Amino acid sequence: MDHVTFAQLLGNYGEFLGAIGVMVTLIYLALQLRQNTKSNNAAIVATHLQAYGDTIRVAGASLESARTMRVGCADPDSLTSDELSQFAFLQGQWFLAWDALHALHQENLLPASQWHRVKSDIRNSMTMPGIRMFYDDFRNILSPEFRDTVDHLINEHQINADVALLWKKEA
Repeated sequence: MDHVTFAQLLGNYGEFLGAIGVMVTLIYLALQLRQNTKSNNAAIVATHLQAYGDTIRVAGASLESARTMRVGCADPDSLTSDELSQFAFLQGQWFLAWDALHALHQENLLPASQWHRVKSDIRNSMTMPGIRMFYDDFRNILSPEFRDTVDHLINEHQINADVALLWKKEA
């Protein structure tokens, strides 16, 4: 075997080993990217769930806040203008959080068990006259996909004014 043939053979082996090295590197990078994506998605979900929990904590932070929520849910017309503003602010935060969690669910970034809890909260909330009134008045600030989901929950469970009136009687 002459030197030229030997050099070509070594060059071929070098290209082959280089190709294997590139493949191993690409596989490693793909795995790292996948892990990084999972970590980022988990952080996004945690942030939204934290924000959702924060809005719930605000509602129960004081007797005054809890009363505003309780009365606002049952009979928002009996709230003072300041209480109604507070109630509307909290409802806005809840609906925006629900909308964001719905978007995460649609992208398969929110575990089904978490979405089930959120969906139950929405369904139960829609039985309350004040929350239902807020939804009806401000639904256009929400994404069309989320509105479709809420409307489906309302229709699926026949949540109507008669059920909502039960809340007024109990308040």
